Amino acid sequence: MNQITNELLYEILKSIQGRLDSMDRNLKDLGHGQIRLREDLNNFHRDAIRLEGQVVDVSNRLERLEKRFENVQIN
Repeated sequence: MNQITNELLYEILKSIQGRLDSMDRNLKDLGHGQIRLREDLNNFHRDAIRLEGQVVDVSNRLERLEKRFENVQIN
């Protein structure tokens, strides 16, 4: 059986450290991606609320026009 030397342990620990560094970078990338996704979702929500407001405004204007048209037809 091979002897476990300090050099062998050192090489194994270096390999583990490299893998941990890679995992750390990947986790940071995932975190940044999650933040961007949340920002995009918030922007989408804001746009949907703005569009809903515009639809309400157009609907109100249409109702006023219909009332005016009805008044003109009656007279």
